[in-house]
Amino acid sequence: MALSPPRRWNRTAVSPVLGTILLVAITIVLVAIIYSMVSGFWGKPLNTPQGIITQVQQIDGGRKFLLSSMTSETIWSDVKFLLDLNGTLADATPSTANYTSTKTPGGSVNVFIGKPTLGGEELVFRISDSAADGRINLGDWFTITAADGAMARGNYVIHLVYIPTGEQILEREFSVA
Repeated sequence: MALSPPRRWNRTAVSPVLGTILLVAITIVLVAIIYSMVSGFWGKPLNTPQGIITQVQQIDGGRKFLLSSMTSETIWSDVKFLLDLNGTLADATPSTANYTSTKTPGGSVNVFIGKPTLGGEELVFRISDSAADGRINLGDWFTITAADGAMARGNYVIHLVYIPTGEQILEREFSVA
């Protein structure tokens, strides 16, 4: 029986140009996947919590707003207060530079937020965190008062905005006569 000569295999696989293109394409896909995982693209989506102002009380020089709990855990520092007086906005975005807090005998924490100006009038925003946990819970409240003692007359709208999404949590209209 005669032996056949050994077979020679064609040792060429993929051309160098095609191999380079494939390596670049694979690298781009891997970078895109890693970037999307790091940037949170596949992470938990941010939802804007919803809440309700259950009561507005007239107090000396302004108003007190009682809150219900939010639909999800919301911390006070993630909330921006916008006050609208006849179309003019005052922004009281919380800033740690503005925070001065005092603990009350009942265990709640009162926090001074800041003094934005609206219509030439300086306003004072304060929050009261009844559970002293930094979160908005049932029973928490905030006040808006005028620094000089009396808020300007007009129709106001208070907007609470969730800073991470930029969307509105709630709004409430009130008037000062």
